[in-house]
Amino acid sequence: MAFAEKYRDDIHVVMLDRGDGPALVELFVSHFRVPDNVVVLFDEKNRWSPPYGVTGQPETFFITANGKVVRHVVGPLTASQMVSYAKAAGMKVHERWRAS
Repeated sequence: MAFAEKYRDDIHVVMLDRGDGPALVELFVSHFRVPDNVVVLFDEKNRWSPPYGVTGQPETFFITANGKVVRHVVGPLTASQMVSYAKAAGMKVHERWRAS
């Protein structure tokens, strides 16, 4: 959440729910204080996950502005990993970043 807030003007963060439903997702968004710039999508019919090879959660994709997936990570990420992978995808990130 800190990463999404810090780079809110430079990087688009999208969360995809594959079946938890709106009520549970609303609790998650509230509990973890998901920034208002994060887009939350519902994939009730599981249309988005198969083309990207999603197998579980959490999974993170770094996608260039032209739609190329440059990194697919299964499992949680550290702040430094997120910055490194975002750079590799050509996203604007500051050299030194710390979670606040």
